[in-house]
Amino acid sequence: MPIKPWKVLETSYFRPRFRIDKCELSNGNLLDATIIEFRSWAIVVALTRNGEVVLVKQYRHGVCDALLEFPGGVVEDNEDPLEGAKRELLEETGYTAANIIPVGKLYPNPALQTNTQYCFLALDAEKVSEQNLDGGEDIEVHLMPLDELVEMAKSGQFPHALNVAVLFQALAYMGRIH
Repeated sequence: MPIKPWKVLETSYFRPRFRIDKCELSNGNLLDATIIEFRSWAIVVALTRNGEVVLVKQYRHGVCDALLEFPGGVVEDNEDPLEGAKRELLEETGYTAANIIPVGKLYPNPALQTNTQYCFLALDAEKVSEQNLDGGEDIEVHLMPLDELVEMAKSGQFPHALNVAVLFQALAYMGRIH
């Protein structure tokens, strides 16, 4: 028997973009589902001509630690995800690339969130400017050989799950995953 969507009986917002849906499941049970209406994200695996990955290091308060990550962020309303990827790469790192390839799209947490994470691979990235950070950003740029980053991901030293997923998408596109 196919899985059926839940029937939404009532929706209430307790903050903008945060809602509770009172739902009836296909088996008749009732459930309150808490949903976060995040905007979509664009994340970029940017590789320089020397095969180095352009990474950012920033503090993440949820885990109280500074993490290495790929550049990326929110796709603005009415912005194409590719344009958002280009913008975030340039703002956060000062790098750009003429060849940015979409390599996948993922749902970061489909149980609770409505957004999509768009995954991109930027080839021949080069530094063209200084960072242009938002007031709430404190970001260091790091370059690392791709193989070293892969080893870090394998050993758990690159622990941001959504970034590991983007790395997987990029490696698969490059034929590095069999």
